[in-house]
This record gives sequence, structure tokens and C-alpha cells, in this order.
Amino acid sequence: MKFGVVCVIGLPLFLVALAKAVEDEMIERLVQTVERMEETQEEMKKEIHQLKREINRCDNHSKNSQRRMLLENGDESTVKVAFDAILTHNLDHSSIEDTTIVFDSILTNVGNAYVKDFGAFIAPVPGVYLFTYTIHVNKAGDIFGTLMVNGQRKTSIHVDGSSNHILIASSSRTSILSLNQGDRVYIQILKNSRGLLSSTNNGHSAFAGALLFTN
Repeated sequence: MKFGVVCVIGLPLFLVALAKAVEDEMIERLVQTVERMEETQEEMKKEIHQLKREINRCDNHSKNSQRRMLLENGDESTVKVAFDAILTHNLDHSSIEDTTIVFDSILTNVGNAYVKDFGAFIAPVPGVYLFTYTIHVNKAGDIFGTLMVNGQRKTSIHVDGSSNHILIASSSRTSILSLNQGDRVYIQILKNSRGLLSSTNNGHSAFAGALLFTN
């Protein structure tokens, strides 16, 4: 009888102890997991910081190299920069975000300042530049285009093909801007646009610019 009572009393105590041991082990594992995650996060922060430093170093090296190339045949006052790029295909704007137009065919690129891969002009030297851009849309298009410098809107155009009785509507804008070396200039379609941006090999939609004089 006493043995049975001891068993009945001892079993719950054993289960409680077992449960606590399991709980302690789970807590320990969670703590270890969190510590490993924190260590991994710290390592990732260091890697990201290192990558940013490397990107900045490469960017500065690229700017300096580009500037040296431009100055090989003279001083800054004689630097020649001019480009003309066109879009060779239609572009259906259906994005909920602003979209950079990548003008994919280069007609002129004196100084190699227009980068086709990104659709951006990168100022090789500080100076005053002239830019012009043209956007064509089809009859159903309603496009808002803007010239951007380092993420900031500078000038804009609106092309509303739906209000015209012609098949294609177009709009152009010319801007004169003072830029620093490394400033990025590009054309975007704003997210509230809709419809088809129209272009062909004839260059109905285009982006061009030139250095007027250095600062």
C-alpha cells in the first residue's frame, strides 16, 4: 500500500521535473539560435558595409578614370561631351512604380557619358549641360515623363494620346542644367501613367544632351 502511494505521488513530480527539463532545454536552444542569428546579422552588416565601401571606391575610380580619358587631349575647357540615344521599341507602361526609360540605341556618344545599360547620362566634368527628350504615345496612351537628376525631378512633360484624333501624340522638352561631376541624368515614366509609349528604329522617343561649357 505504501509503495503504491509513493508511486502515485512520485509520478507527477517526475513529470513536472521532466517537463521543466524539456522546457529548459528548449529555452537554451532558442537562446543559442538567437545568438547565432545575431552573430550572422552582425557578419552581414560588416559585409554590407564592406560592399558599400567597395562600390564607392569603384565609383570614384570610374569617375576619375573617365575624367582622365576626357582630359587626355586637353584641359577641362576643351572637353567635348554629346550624346543622342533613341528607343527602338514600344514600351507598355503597366508598373505601379516610376520606370526609367532605357534608350537602347546610341546614335552619338562623344565622351562615352551616356550608359546604355542603365539609360543614364553621367556627367564626366562639372559644367552646364543641355538636354532634350521626346516621348511619343499611341492613341490610348496617357504618359507623364520627367527628367531626373540623382533621383530628383527637374522638368516634366505630359503626352495625352487619348484626347487626340491622331494615331500618335508627342511632346518634347529642352532643359539647361548645371551639374557636378558624377551627377546622373535620366528620363522616367511616372507611375500614374498608362498606355503604350511608342517608338521604332526611327527614334520617335529619344533622349539627347551635350556639354555647353565647364564650370
